[in-house]
Amino acid sequence: MLIFGKNSVKEALITKQNINSITILNKKNDTYNDIIELAKQNNIRILIKDFDFFKNKLKNNVHQGIAAEIENIKNIKTIHPDKDAKFLVILDAIEDPMNMGAIIRSSVLFGIDGIIMIEHKTCGITPSVIKASSGALFHQNIYIVSNIANAMKKLKKNNYWLYGLDMETDKDINKISLIKNEKVVLIIGSEGKGMHKLTRENCDFIIKIPTTEKIDSLNASNAATIAMWEFYKRINGLI
Repeated sequence: MLIFGKNSVKEALITKQNINSITILNKKNDTYNDIIELAKQNNIRILIKDFDFFKNKLKNNVHQGIAAEIENIKNIKTIHPDKDAKFLVILDAIEDPMNMGAIIRSSVLFGIDGIIMIEHKTCGITPSVIKASSGALFHQNIYIVSNIANAMKKLKKNNYWLYGLDMETDKDINKISLIKNEKVVLIIGSEGKGMHKLTRENCDFIIKIPTTEKIDSLNASNAATIAMWEFYKRINGLI
């Protein structure tokens, strides 16, 4: 996988991902000195290429003149999350890479222990998702499952409470009551369609973010960030 962007490459280095090489645009500046130093410390090859390389390999992506070839991402797992995790998020078929990346970045900031997502009907973990997360993806546990409903049932057996985010409910997120350190899962539906029917049916609670309702709804990543913040405050006894 060829990832791109300064933050993506730097965070891949910091988290010691399996990097084969780093490619830099052949212009003289000090922009990449810290990255070059990290690469040298880890014996990673530095390649210098012209603009045509980036244009051909990365098309119209905002690459910032730097890219890295990496192998399998260490923190992407196909096993079930550890039952000791306190706060998990399920993404029910998020399709837009920008939304996916933004949600993952927020999840790191708000102390989410892991993100669960389905292996199909989603944008997946791509270089664009990594770029949109500003490299934060490398700091988050990503669990890929074949069936969201089955994953939810397993979580329930491990004493998690499952909260689905949806506008079609009367229960406001700011009225929920959580015990400090309670094990919870927040479920975010796909853009436009929301949660799948079976996903919704397996939730313990359906909650919404109260808004003026002058337009249809919040963007998926904005809604996810607000919801994670509300849960973060309650889980950590901040309110």
